[in-house]
Amino acid sequence: MRLRDHPLMTYHGVSNWPPVWIQTSEQCTVIPEMGILKHVHCFENEPCKTYLIIDHKNQVFVGRLLFSDPSFWDRVTRLLKQKIGWPIKELGELNISERPTVCD
Repeated sequence: MRLRDHPLMTYHGVSNWPPVWIQTSEQCTVIPEMGILKHVHCFENEPCKTYLIIDHKNQVFVGRLLFSDPSFWDRVTRLLKQKIGWPIKELGELNISERPTVCD
């Protein structure tokens, strides 16, 4: 199953993929799923939230993923950290099993 279609890629029943991208230098959005993943970050005081930093045409954008399921949040965040340098569009196409697995 594609990451974008996984039933746990949600927050309170609303799909979280693709993220809404905010340009760091201005308050505007970019076309969803454009750009290259540069960084994945979580804060200890913000469980179930993952921030993605992308580069699109030499401009930096930030997107946030919110999850209702803490185990799935951890699993996806670990996976995304392994995919730095990948195009965002390809990340949404990643095949992810429906059953939980241990990520390295």
